[in-house]
Amino acid sequence: MTALPDWIIRQSVVVPFCWWDGDIKVVSVYKDGNLMLPVSPIEKGFEQHESAERAVYTLTGLIGNMHGEPIGTYTVDDPHGNVLVSVYVIELLSEEYQHIECSSSSPLHIMDLDCALREIKNFSVKRIFRKFYDMKMAV
Repeated sequence: MTALPDWIIRQSVVVPFCWWDGDIKVVSVYKDGNLMLPVSPIEKGFEQHESAERAVYTLTGLIGNMHGEPIGTYTVDDPHGNVLVSVYVIELLSEEYQHIECSSSSPLHIMDLDCALREIKNFSVKRIFRKFYDMKMAV
């Protein structure tokens, strides 16, 4: 892999998902009324996908099978430089998400794709995840 220039900052965003009744569901966290997806800078001593996996566990307390390669990338202008964001997906293990209660008091929510796409604010993440969803459902 070619080294990136110093002015490019690398980050990861992760879309945790699970299979529920034959369909893909997004597992997310709500904080202050906003959907939050795990975001992580690349931690020193870790590969990018490892930092992403750690971000999922930190935000949700859940573990799963990380797809090793990002499903897409996009850039964001930042006062400190350009941020190259890699979008990963992690398939949660069934024993991990079966206990989630979909109640207003729980910060964790399982939602269908349409609801998740309405809630995800970043257009690039929406586009990349939609492409992933269509690919998985075609199998």
